[in-house]
Amino acid sequence: MGIFDGRKLSEWAKAGQARAHAAAQAEDPAARKERIRRRQTIVVVGSLVFSTLYVAGFWLNQMFCSPLELYHRTWATTAKYFYDRQVFQEKKWLALEHKYDARIKNEADAEKYIAVILKTLDDPFTSFFNAADTARQGDAHDGFYSGVGMVMNSKTHPISVRRVMPGSPALSAGVKTGDLILSVDGIDCSRIEAVKIGEHTREHMYHPVRFLMERAGRKLDLVMIPSKIPVASTVCKILPNNIGYERIEGFVRNDLPKFVDRDFKKLKDCRALILDLRGNGGGGVDLCLDIVSTMLDSGPLVSLRSRTADGDYMTDRYILTKKDMTVEESRDGRPNTSTHRKRLENVWGQKPMLVLVDDSSASAAEMVAAALSDNGRAALVGERTYGKGIAQLYFRMPQATTLSVTAGRYFTPSGKWPGDGKELNDAQRQTPAGKLRGIMPRYEVKALKDLEYGTANDNQLQYAINLLEGEMK
Repeated sequence: MGIFDGRKLSEWAKAGQARAHAAAQAEDPAARKERIRRRQTIVVVGSLVFSTLYVAGFWLNQMFCSPLELYHRTWATTAKYFYDRQVFQEKKWLALEHKYDARIKNEADAEKYIAVILKTLDDPFTSFFNAADTARQGDAHDGFYSGVGMVMNSKTHPISVRRVMPGSPALSAGVKTGDLILSVDGIDCSRIEAVKIGEHTREHMYHPVRFLMERAGRKLDLVMIPSKIPVASTVCKILPNNIGYERIEGFVRNDLPKFVDRDFKKLKDCRALILDLRGNGGGGVDLCLDIVSTMLDSGPLVSLRSRTADGDYMTDRYILTKKDMTVEESRDGRPNTSTHRKRLENVWGQKPMLVLVDDSSASAAEMVAAALSDNGRAALVGERTYGKGIAQLYFRMPQATTLSVTAGRYFTPSGKWPGDGKELNDAQRQTPAGKLRGIMPRYEVKALKDLEYGTANDNQLQYAINLLEGEMK
């Protein structure tokens, strides 16, 4: 199941609103509460089997409610599913249930105080999305990005441009990799996080946004109009010595396997493959494991431990066999169960293969890299990955909003937990704890400054090419 697309709500919700409201009024409150709980449990837990990072649960018979009720539903859902019970302190959370009741008069108030209580969990991935943000996430599943198309490097000061998206307003304005972002609409960017720059541009969709940039000591005053940008899912080409190159931008688009299949048909006669997962921020478990199966015969893929609706924990172990993909589910004190699904064909056989990763390879991208590396299928080249070994449940909430709750952790085939996904600066990454984060490649290659993926100045790609050429001699 994909994350909820808020645009589709109006197509059916208004027609059934009066009927649902009348049914809710006629039903015994206790029975109604239990019915909702059972249905939500079925939707969420049933979906966990194959869609852990993008799972949708929702309040089936009430997609509209008061602002105060929205706050309370968010509070209750978070309490039920939040994974880390050491961080989640029951007494403190209970104190928040009615703390802001008197202050919530409208939807803006509800969103404000929902953000306040979620912030106490110190988890950037447990968050609430309003209707506009929810619709934009739906756009991402359809292959669109909302904004000006600058991928930013938040570790540099000032914040710099890491990559410019093809066909984007930023590209049209002349933005280049390595440009520094000094301000946006007069807001000093040295005082805000990179994510806030993106939020600001998305809040001004289709309206001019003024950026003050710097390039080689020269100030640039650029105006860009944020818009929906079609995003290429993959980049495919044949390199010298008949080496195939496949870059996957992310595991978000629902039709990603179609693009990968198309590319692999173009590369079918290549002698070796370089899979580029640099800058890939992750996405859905279904998608990434399907892609793994096109390059691997068999082996364990990942283990996911998650919190369920009844407060228990379950572990799903994903195993690829030559005939299917198996998920072994286990809970303490209960018999293990297995689920089977169709796998994709391994079209690469045992041809030589390398995987490029960097510190922006995260979540599902790390899952793919670890599955191929731990099973001995491909060595990793590049830099230590980001370190996001957690999974979120996405709940459809009233008013076309969405709640994301960190409800699980995943472990690589070798048993490693990549980390909690919180951003670290360079100094933190060099500490003993920081060095445990992410996945370390066998061949560590530091990227050149202002490297652009897949171009002539891509020293990491060239290193991988040299390795494969040596292996194929």
